[in-house]
Amino acid sequence: MAQAPYNSQTSNDTQKPTKLRPAKSKPVKSTTTPMMEQFLEIKANNPNYLLFYRMGDFYELFFEDAIIASAALGIALTKRGKHNGQDIPMCGVPVRAHDIYLKKLIGLGHKVALCEQMEDPKEAKKRGAKSVVKRDVVRLISSGTITEDDLLPAHSNNFLCALAMVGQKEFALAWADISTGETWVSEVEKQDIFDELAKINPAEILISSTLFKKLEASEVFSSEMLSVITQLDPQNFDSEKALIDLKMVFSEFDPNSYSRHARSALGALVSYVSFSQKTGAVVLRSPNVENSQSLMAIDSATRSSLELLLTNRGEAKGSLKSIIDKCVTGAGSRLLARRLASPLLDKGEIIKRLDMVEAIYQDIIFGDNLRQDLRQVPDISRSLTRLSLDRGGPRDLLSLGYAIIGAFHVSQKILNKGDLMSDKLPIGLQEIAFCLADLPQELSQKLMSAIQEDPPHLIKDGDFIKQGFDEDLDQQRILAQKSRTIVAQLQESLSQKTQIKSLKIKYNRMLGYFVEIPAAHGAKLLQEPFSLDFIHRQTMANVMRFTTVELSELEGKIARAQDAAIKIENDIFIKLKNEILANTNVLRLASDAFAKLDVTIALGRLAAQSEFCRPVIDNSL
Repeated sequence: MAQAPYNSQTSNDTQKPTKLRPAKSKPVKSTTTPMMEQFLEIKANNPNYLLFYRMGDFYELFFEDAIIASAALGIALTKRGKHNGQDIPMCGVPVRAHDIYLKKLIGLGHKVALCEQMEDPKEAKKRGAKSVVKRDVVRLISSGTITEDDLLPAHSNNFLCALAMVGQKEFALAWADISTGETWVSEVEKQDIFDELAKINPAEILISSTLFKKLEASEVFSSEMLSVITQLDPQNFDSEKALIDLKMVFSEFDPNSYSRHARSALGALVSYVSFSQKTGAVVLRSPNVENSQSLMAIDSATRSSLELLLTNRGEAKGSLKSIIDKCVTGAGSRLLARRLASPLLDKGEIIKRLDMVEAIYQDIIFGDNLRQDLRQVPDISRSLTRLSLDRGGPRDLLSLGYAIIGAFHVSQKILNKGDLMSDKLPIGLQEIAFCLADLPQELSQKLMSAIQEDPPHLIKDGDFIKQGFDEDLDQQRILAQKSRTIVAQLQESLSQKTQIKSLKIKYNRMLGYFVEIPAAHGAKLLQEPFSLDFIHRQTMANVMRFTTVELSELEGKIARAQDAAIKIENDIFIKLKNEILANTNVLRLASDAFAKLDVTIALGRLAAQSEFCRPVIDNSL
């Protein structure tokens, strides 16, 4: 997908918005180190982002980025070398804990460019001692493009929103939750933009720099909205160019179903998501078109007075949602919030929902049994998104396996309940049951038989496939394990042969496997007959290190077995992931069904506990 240039200035910047195109790095003096040259070039191409520059087990930040990050995160500001005669400010965060720091930076309104090492440092050394490890930005992270569970609110959506204008008065909004793929688009009048944005409550708002100028003085945006605005180059809102991107992302996209301004907003949204993910992958669902005939319009003043999702103090606690939300899943809570923000106007749909709630209200034990099953259901949509973006891990596979099993049990309970009822099971509950029953049970069996009970988060950590699932993998693991046993036997043999009881065989990344003895015994191994077998590697203050031909050969066997095992596990992961992604549509529908069921049960319990009665609905005022 073609990636358009971006201007990611926020609205509270005082300087004039400019087009941001892939920048050419400025010439640097010859005294600049190759590593710092690389940093400056990558930073020049991402000027509006804090650059997390991977160096081994840390992400390092330099220059102004380091000053900003150290103050925001409360971490030490140090220095590394000089540039143009000045000390280079530096700070860093450990790779394994970087999510914690990302969450804080994003929460403060910063944007982060994640720059990874694209090759093994050993490969760089082959090009020369001073060669720099290849690095590149793999992802741009802003408040609207987060996908990690640890960074996302579990019980509310995290919307990225784009506002577009075509002509002088035709406006449209497109918004999506990147973590779940849910996408909406709506045409809107200029005077209603503020109210619509208040309803959506986006984490980030995309707008062209020219449109922002026109609207800035119109009080279209609140101060809170201004703080989350990202200005883009106007060409990102080209409705004709958008057609190409939209047809690639949405397989059944019909341009005739959307106005020019709707296509403009959707195109900017899709292009920004693709640009930020760097992989080009955009895993959004087909857009839902919102219109004023089906949903109630609530102006921002009324929304604030009713305290639907937040109180007048901006707190969730004490709002209507916090009082009535009895959901047990994040997806259910998110759906309830959307329903409260946009109440239905369709009498038939309202009655359909009430029929479902009444079925739970009349049999609260039945609802409680389903509720217990729902507690075990993971967040299907977010796991799917991570896998689609190649950010998923073994735990996502296992979670989806549990979800499919849970879907089968829930569907059977609902259908069995229908068989026992004297009256017909409400149509809404029937639809949920049939949708959940449609998931491929054979896939869940394969996932459960493949993945360990408590797998690691990351694929690279390895050892997440169960023993017995793949014969080749088992053989490589046995070979590696046996090799370790042989190492212990070799250590005993060499200790007896040299009469050095303190002889040990150890391992580190620099030397690999080596024989280590106290320095006092070193002279013995440097003389014949031992010097014929022991090859000196390293002398330290207290110890000397050697290797032998036998140990080197054994190290090669262990490394080959470990590498083979890792490759087999990776191949298995990819195959399982592809099988899951082949079932994306039915899994997304199941996620929606679980959310609807959760909301229904929550409202049924609330009605029973509070002794509510069912309202009579008609089309009058």
